[in-house]
Amino acid sequence: MKPIANFIIKLADLLEAEGRALRQSSVSVGLAIALAIGAALVGVGGLGMVAWGIFEALRSATNVIGAAFISGVFLLICSVVLVVVVLKLGRGGSGKGSE
Repeated sequence: MKPIANFIIKLADLLEAEGRALRQSSVSVGLAIALAIGAALVGVGGLGMVAWGIFEALRSATNVIGAAFISGVFLLICSVVLVVVVLKLGRGGSGKGSE
């Protein structure tokens, strides 16, 4: 009977230690996700300001339609570059020998 009691006590200690480790890692992951979301929001705001600045600079040099077209092409190129980066990261590497 004593070995079974020792086994149950050790199992409870193990579960407690694993619970603490899970709590610590989940807090770290939650913080990383929150910071990533914040960085994404700041990045979107920054890209919007860049697009607005390009549009205003081009509007003074060309007409409104031309400025909107050139700004749109710039943003389209930026989005394609971001998609390529995400796809390369999704494959698990920087592209060197990951195939």
